[in-house]
Amino acid sequence: MAAVLSLWLLIGAAFSAWMSGGLPNLYPDGWAMRYQAQLAWSTAVAIGGFAAFRMLREFPTVRGLTLAFLILCGSRSAPYRGPIF
Repeated sequence: MAAVLSLWLLIGAAFSAWMSGGLPNLYPDGWAMRYQAQLAWSTAVAIGGFAAFRMLREFPTVRGLTLAFLILCGSRSAPYRGPIF
């Protein structure tokens, strides 16, 4: 599920990057901000999915502090700039 969401966000980021620099439009900076946010969220989702997979595989050895650290890193990986859709 995380891989699908990550790819979906990555495709959206590629489209937004193309719109920011490709076709003439009124809001190239808005499209650039959108692609940067979607690229950051795509990376965060991919890393979070990988970390969740690793933690589920070795669940008895995971400590609470490690889990809290991964949740904190995932929540702070991209600054909030409003809705990305």
